[in-house]
Amino acid sequence: MEVYIYDHKSSDMYVHHEIMLGAYPLCLEWMNTWRKQTVNNVIVGTFLPEIEIWDLNTETVEPLAILGSVHKSEQAKKSGKFVKKFKKGEDDIGTHTEAVMSLSLNPFQKEYLASGSEDSTVRIWDLDEE
Repeated sequence: MEVYIYDHKSSDMYVHHEIMLGAYPLCLEWMNTWRKQTVNNVIVGTFLPEIEIWDLNTETVEPLAILGSVHKSEQAKKSGKFVKKFKKGEDDIGTHTEAVMSLSLNPFQKEYLASGSEDSTVRIWDLDEE
């Protein structure tokens, strides 16, 4: 993923830095506040069931946080415990099991992120807890 800077005075655009992602990005959401601090982060959904949060002000090689788990997803698929439609009383595995197709931060409570997945589920994440 390349991060560009646009200078509106000179109409120039240049690459600020590049972030090497583990999988092809399908959706992005910019985050300007996190844990009651002003930040410059991007939330990335990919073909993996994980959601990564990256700091755009640094050139780190690791995301700040990862929501979900490929490992838990694979375990749930192998055990057959994951059913696309949860029933009352079923245990939540705490992750998507397929690609993350959409992301949206709550505009009124920025600590809540909704993610939609190819596994036909929508998850609500409390970013202050992650």
